[in-house]
Amino acid sequence: MLADGLIGGLGNGGGFLFQTLVKRLGLLDSRLELGSKRPALFPLLARCGAEQLFAFTDDRSELAQGLLATYMFYCFHKTFPFVNSVNSLSPRYLVFATTTGAFAHRSPFRLQFGMGSPIMPFMIMHRYLNQIRFCAIGVPLLFSLAGVALAAPDDWPQFRGPNRDDISPDTGLLKELPAGGPPLAWKATGLGAGYSTVSVVGNRIYTIGESGDSSVVIALNAADGKQVWTAKLGKSGAPGMPAFEGPRSTPAVEGDLLVAVGQWGDLICLEIASGKELWRKDYIKDFGGKCPNWGFSESPLIDGNNVVITPGGAEGAIVALDKKTGAVVWRSKDFTEAPHYSSIIIAQIGGVRQYIQITAQSVVGVAAADGKVLWRAVRAGRTAVIPTPIYSDGFVYVTSSYGTGCNLFKITVAEGKFTAEEVYANKVMANHHGGVIKVGDCVYGYSEGKGWVCQDFKTGESKWEEKEKLGKGSILCADGHFYLRTEDKGTIAFIDASPAGYQEHGRFEQPDRSKNKAWPHPVICGGKLYLRDQDALLCYDVKAK
Repeated sequence: MLADGLIGGLGNGGGFLFQTLVKRLGLLDSRLELGSKRPALFPLLARCGAEQLFAFTDDRSELAQGLLATYMFYCFHKTFPFVNSVNSLSPRYLVFATTTGAFAHRSPFRLQFGMGSPIMPFMIMHRYLNQIRFCAIGVPLLFSLAGVALAAPDDWPQFRGPNRDDISPDTGLLKELPAGGPPLAWKATGLGAGYSTVSVVGNRIYTIGESGDSSVVIALNAADGKQVWTAKLGKSGAPGMPAFEGPRSTPAVEGDLLVAVGQWGDLICLEIASGKELWRKDYIKDFGGKCPNWGFSESPLIDGNNVVITPGGAEGAIVALDKKTGAVVWRSKDFTEAPHYSSIIIAQIGGVRQYIQITAQSVVGVAAADGKVLWRAVRAGRTAVIPTPIYSDGFVYVTSSYGTGCNLFKITVAEGKFTAEEVYANKVMANHHGGVIKVGDCVYGYSEGKGWVCQDFKTGESKWEEKEKLGKGSILCADGHFYLRTEDKGTIAFIDASPAGYQEHGRFEQPDRSKNKAWPHPVICGGKLYLRDQDALLCYDVKAK
């Protein structure tokens, strides 16, 4: 096997040197063991072939990734000197863009062999990584065909995609929808009730549904939709009046971890390879949160080492947890408003990383470092405040329905103090929950009473409105086009992402529609369009041929 060749090719000396290196760098994972005769360097690397490719540390630091990059490439090159890059031996799940020469002749391991000192790798690696840092830190080494993965640029690891803007990085997609719609690649069933859409990372798809009296996290094989594992999240049911059964939020995936939230406030962290539970929290019991009328609907955010959520509570509405342990890192002590249904976004304003959230009372920005309120703008919402905010170039845009409309705020900072100034407030865009997307200088989405709308982001003026051709629904952008999904019939319409007007290039009807609203947002990842409809998930091929 390939793994045998890699491990055997290193020899005892290579194993000893690597052990010395990782111990001195503090990167030795507790699961990594070295044998006396034959170094078992890859306890998680069961096979290095077509089925599995596991990384051998959980460390996500730049230094660790650089070390893994250098070492993995060294393993491949030493065993297969004719290979010019790691890409030649593996799919996109292990991406490494560099030249053979840089590693074949300057590898710190090769230098160590020449020097013969067991303490040199530490110094050499530090010096070496400083030289090649910008090559090394971008290597998503913790990728696996079995599901252990750092999100690649073209993955969809969370609600609304990698940047939480509902814009897919996919290109080379269809420019016109064929009559009857694109080819249906597969259809999966058995997901149970719910309005969760999907996250897609590597060759796995993750969503949330219900099974009996439990809500469950579900992992599917992206190739055929077959179920890989399920894990209990919390209780099932239909909070609210009128009641809508099933989970509402979408899982977030980072590295080998997944976090998910149920409609009653159950928060769970799982290993994505197996679905093994690592830790769990309860929004109400652990944080003093109060369940909104229609249940907890926010999709959790993973940012660096933290999981960031909005359970509410007197000790701070926004909470950051250590993603590995679930321990509280901070709470937004100065922001204690009751949560609604929107999901947090990340912004970098005035050199400060911050989280932006909206409730029925205000729009707020809190420091990612400690949860301190940086700025707050009063903005009253009604009944249900749902759409995710948009941040662009110093401006924060929010919208909600029930007669509220939209607002744009300019966020500035002077002498370390942030302020939020309202630029406009109008009813051009009153989006319920299908979401809005900023493309270029405009915001697009469905506005109550107006239909599909294109609105100038900076001025708030309407560019065009289309009420007759398509009903209310959700929106996704991919490769210069919008995929619009109506909530009633589940119709998918394909239009230009353009301020010039509503220009349709085909539509199709989903087969075997359930009687429930088609609220889950569409997702495009890897040339596939995913549509969740309660118990079913449909996968369409939208790649241009």
